[in-house]
Amino acid sequence: MENFESKLKQSLLSKTTQELTNLLDNNMLIDGNPYASIVVVKQLLDKDSSTSDTFLHKDDGQALRKACVALGFAPNDFCGISTALCKKPQENLRLSLTALDPLYVILCDEQAQTDYEAEFLNNHHLKIGCLEHLPMHVVLALGNFSQALKSTDTKQAAWRALKSLARPNAS
Repeated sequence: MENFESKLKQSLLSKTTQELTNLLDNNMLIDGNPYASIVVVKQLLDKDSSTSDTFLHKDDGQALRKACVALGFAPNDFCGISTALCKKPQENLRLSLTALDPLYVILCDEQAQTDYEAEFLNNHHLKIGCLEHLPMHVVLALGNFSQALKSTDTKQAAWRALKSLARPNAS
């Protein structure tokens, strides 16, 4: 029995590794733990954010990481992706989220939300700031999160939305 489980785990790991390698070859950006329960999707990239080392290391990425830790998630339970540089961003977003299989998806800009809605929801619109329990993920659309950080009121609204992700056992 243990041998079967070991082979199954190895097979799943190999499959996921191959899927992610294919996506990286298609210019997907990924930063963080690909096995994290939270995946942040950012599609509107700054002109200097064309590598995995830069696209989520601005104020918005750092704020999201800190918020997730404050909500009870482990610091390494976080992954950011962008398929904005891919030839087919929406299709690659679907493939990315299918391969990563997170519990939670945070859409941190309007383009990420539009791409998610087109690929997963047949263009049904998510309400910004409301947690959506969908069959494949729990999704939170934050609108333009980087812009929200510039005002106290919008920053507080984003924080209220993020608190809906809080771990039940978080203190």
